Formats: sequence, C-alpha cells, structure tokens
Amino acid sequence: MSSVEELKNIVVRRAEEEAKRIIEGAEKEAERIVREAEEKRMKLVEEAKKKVISDIGYEQRLAEAKANARKVIAEAKSSVLNDLRKNILRLLNDLDDARRFASLRNLIMEALQAIEISRGKRIILRVSNKDLRFAEMLSRDIATKHSISVSVEPIEISGGVIIEDVDTGIIVDNSYEARLRRILTINAPKIQERLFSS
Repeated sequence: MSSVEELKNIVVRRAEEEAKRIIEGAEKEAERIVREAEEKRMKLVEEAKKKVISDIGYEQRLAEAKANARKVIAEAKSSVLNDLRKNILRLLNDLDDARRFASLRNLIMEALQAIEISRGKRIILRVSNKDLRFAEMLSRDIATKHSISVSVEPIEISGGVIIEDVDTGIIVDNSYEARLRRILTINAPKIQERLFSS
C-alpha cells in the first residue's frame, strides 16, 4: 500500500471516528434537552391542571376549561418541540471547522450516491456561506475523482448541502434543516411518547 493510500486511510478513519464522536455528543445533548423538556412539560401540565381546576363550576365552564387545557398542552408540546429543533440546529451550527468539514463531506457523499453520479455529469453544490471554502475544496476532489463538472453556490441554510444534477434536474436536500425535519418526522411518535406520556 502506498503512503498516499495509507494517509488517505488514516484521514478517512479519523473522520469516521470524529463523526462517531460528534453523534455521541449530540445524543448526550439530546438526552439533556429531553430531560429539560420533560421538566418543562410537567410544569406546564401542572399549571394547566391548576387552571382547569380553578375554572370548574358550571358544565359550560368545565368544557371551556378542558378545551383551554388541551390548547395549553398542545402549545406546550409545540414549544418543547420547537426548542428541541432550535437546540439541535444550534449544536450543529456551533461545530468546529474539523467537524463541520467532516459533516459536509459525509452529507455530500451521501447525496452523490442518491443521484447516481456518472462520468460527464454536471452538479451544483449549494451550501451555507459558512461552508463555502470547505465545499470548494471538496468540489475539486469530487470533480477529479468522478470526472464530472462541479460548481459551488451559496444558499441560505445552516449547514449541509443541497445537490442538483443539472442534467436530470434531480435535487437532493441534505441540508441540516431538511435532515432534522426528516429525523423529527420519522421519530415524532417516539419523541412525543417520551416527552409527553404521563
């Protein structure tokens, strides 16, 4: 094995280890956020219960109080989920350069597999202003490795990448926002059960 291949393997291995460490850190932070959200939910539920109890009297007032309680709980759930979403995006935004580069590289490679790149294709990498320099570096490697034309454009996202295959019009949105939406949508039942079961 040549020293270039060994170096490449070392870099890839370190990036994979770093990515694993990032994920573990994010999971710990997510657990902390979930705990805080549960405490917030309990407090809001207690406040809602107190409000319902104070509103009890006549049947009509009781029905109104129950509707208000459902509304307060729904608002609390929405607030907790929004806080969770914001905190995760903040964590991703605060990644140091090495982690951000590794994250961007992994998201680009994943998106390239989804559009099935082939020789001669033209693709556009759309990234946040914060990631432009990383995307430029990666675009040169991708263009050389796959014999394709790669251009880089800025777009208003927190991070990640949106890749467009110019020839087919296929777009793969691997931005932090899109991935977070997908994860929260897929895991919504589990998240809600964990946060709001009582």
